[in-house]
Amino acid sequence: MHSNKLWALFLFVILVITISYGVETIYQIWNQARLAQKHPARVEAWEIEEDEKQHFAPLISYSFTKGEEKIQKRERLESETFKNPYLVKNRIEELKGKQWSVFCDPKDPHSCTIQKVFPMKRAIYTLILIGLSFYFIYLGRYVAKWKS
Repeated sequence: MHSNKLWALFLFVILVITISYGVETIYQIWNQARLAQKHPARVEAWEIEEDEKQHFAPLISYSFTKGEEKIQKRERLESETFKNPYLVKNRIEELKGKQWSVFCDPKDPHSCTIQKVFPMKRAIYTLILIGLSFYFIYLGRYVAKWKS
């Protein structure tokens, strides 16, 4: 390996970032995988919610039954975020005709979501970081071999 201390520090920082990003990605994938049960949802109301960045998104109120228990929740549809509230209103009209399902953790029915989205972008970034880490390790070995 290349014996430069600055290179070793750089490589250490890259590896720490890769590991921390990878652990967070695995956690998000696990969170999606544990939502294994699917139940039909009954949509009760739609609203438009504005966040602190002045983005607008639909807020859906829904209920579903798990066994004898009726569970009610409200959830912001993050994948349907717009800068214009009129676009959200139009999108809500389109979404009203859709059949909705709730994805739940079999062990905890209160841990559920109406949108189950795989963190594809984050997984791809993790793979890129792993590739870069291997590249920099190889580059350090190549330079050390070339210098000797």
